[in-house]
Amino acid sequence: MAAVALAIGAGGALSKIETTPLLTVDDTLQALKRAQGVAVKRGAPVDAAAIDALLKAAPHYVLATTQYGAVRDVLKAANDKGTPMPVAALSFVNPDELAESVGPLARGTMVAQVIPSPRAANQVSIPLVKECADALHALNGAKLNYTSLESCIAAHALVAALKKAGPQPTREGILQAMGSLGRLELGGYSLQFSPARHHGSSWVELTMLSRGNRFVQ
Repeated sequence: MAAVALAIGAGGALSKIETTPLLTVDDTLQALKRAQGVAVKRGAPVDAAAIDALLKAAPHYVLATTQYGAVRDVLKAANDKGTPMPVAALSFVNPDELAESVGPLARGTMVAQVIPSPRAANQVSIPLVKECADALHALNGAKLNYTSLESCIAAHALVAALKKAGPQPTREGILQAMGSLGRLELGGYSLQFSPARHHGSSWVELTMLSRGNRFVQ
């Protein structure tokens, strides 16, 4: 599946943002209909034509639904052309990898996180974060980040489903077990599954990349 970057900008998608402090739902939906979408292939460099299309729209923000590689390419190209481009992204972007790949160029990037921050403070206040940090450090000495914390949470859910599926789990059995887990308490963070609820969580936190490659609320 191709990812999409939306150029949300002046004279285009969200031009009302210059005079309207808060858009209504209808305004936002209409604005998104006018946003310019640029498709990129997962894992492939963003070509010059796609970047030129984004720059031509003069966006206030680019909404990225892709992994960090494409965002990195866009940020670098925009900077080289002297037209810095603010980015808002979903957690799928792999926020820590993005910060490490372009450093200061990504400062100000907004990311909608779907898990708590892995920062040291949360390793004190949220038992799950500490557990995952300790497990990763014991495995290979690595420092916990958003990607590895999300993987740890997913592993907890999978293990719970495997246990519920019995000693000889099948694909169908695991799916059925996952749908019957109900509320899964993980130590300061919970998941909720049912036959009709497959995402596990609706938790969202908006963060911005600040100095020192740190995401802050």
